[in-house]
Amino acid sequence: MADTSPSDSAPIDAGLARVPLLGMGLRPFFLGAALWAILPMLLWLPYWMGVMDLPTAFAPLEWHIHEMLFGYASAALAGFLLTAVPSWTGEAPVRGGALLGLAAIWLLGRITVLTSEMLSPLVAAVIDVAFPLLLALWTAKACLAAGNKKNLVVALMVLLLAVASALHHAAPLDLGDFSEQARALALGGFALMIGLVGGRVTPNFTRNWLKSRNKSPLPPEFGTADKAAMVLLAATVAAWVLLPPDNASTGAVTGVLALAAGALHLIRLARWRGLATLSDPLMAVLHLGYLWLPIGLVLLGAAQLGWVPAAAPSHALGGGAFAIMILGVMSRATLGHTGRPLKAGIGTTVMYALALASVILRVLAALIPELGIPGLHGAAGLWILAHLFFLALYGPMLLKPRVDLRHERDRPSL
Repeated sequence: MADTSPSDSAPIDAGLARVPLLGMGLRPFFLGAALWAILPMLLWLPYWMGVMDLPTAFAPLEWHIHEMLFGYASAALAGFLLTAVPSWTGEAPVRGGALLGLAAIWLLGRITVLTSEMLSPLVAAVIDVAFPLLLALWTAKACLAAGNKKNLVVALMVLLLAVASALHHAAPLDLGDFSEQARALALGGFALMIGLVGGRVTPNFTRNWLKSRNKSPLPPEFGTADKAAMVLLAATVAAWVLLPPDNASTGAVTGVLALAAGALHLIRLARWRGLATLSDPLMAVLHLGYLWLPIGLVLLGAAQLGWVPAAAPSHALGGGAFAIMILGVMSRATLGHTGRPLKAGIGTTVMYALALASVILRVLAALIPELGIPGLHGAAGLWILAHLFFLALYGPMLLKPRVDLRHERDRPSL
């Protein structure tokens, strides 16, 4: 995702100037993602421990998984795509009423899933699945209209998330339990998104950063090694979703594929010169987030081979690769698209450190039984703090006009 896009500096009408939140896709969805990282976590722990009840048709663990993947991560993905796709394609961004409608569908999905037991599991499923489906269709339409067929694969990945969400709703609807396949498809779909999109923006941003400082060598362009890593990742995801994990033979196939994919993506990351960016947290966090992709794949391989619990790779991917990359992209994009310098202050660095500490503790709690509940609570607390930092630091930026367009706020209505 480029640091700026044509839509950022284009004139905006007086109505949008008065409601900056509806001027760009990243604004409502980055805010929604950060808020939804916090609220379900606060509700889920007492729900899971039996201290309180929630009116959802999902079991406690499944509700937590669903809201982290299809609530939190999907909102962040929407904010990214609604801002990036117009810069990829030149198509008009979603703004104003259309953006409000899309954000409302996401929010209604969260509310109806939370209240699905007393409302209707079917209503919840329809509204919830509608969001990623609409996002996939919009992405495909924008790419096709611009003749930008190479990015249609992104629309396909979002469509996979819609399928995963639908599968996750099957159990509350008494249509069969496909929860494991839904989790694998969702985690795998987001992993593919990081491998493809994160695998382009991270070396590209690093290349530009190094050039601006007259440093070399530069990260290589996308080539054969990158394609091989992505093909192996896709094969791993397909095996993870389609092959039964409780069968030793098929589990071994998935495990070996995941270990090989993890090794290839680690080699891929090593070629991007991440160590050279350690002085710039906004750059280094992208490499750190990507690092958790091979870590998660290696742990997935180990879990499929029966060496570690399945919770370890799930949280390495979800809390590591996804969340750290999400916080890195959300902070960088918010600065760039609100007209501010791409510079991380102390608060942003602390936010990244909290997110890193959270995933490390959560993965260790999965690997070391003695950490148990204290480790789980500690990881949740650090997770909440990291996203509170985002809201405190970047929430005001997302709610206000660009710093170089604030005169638009006082323009009289036409």
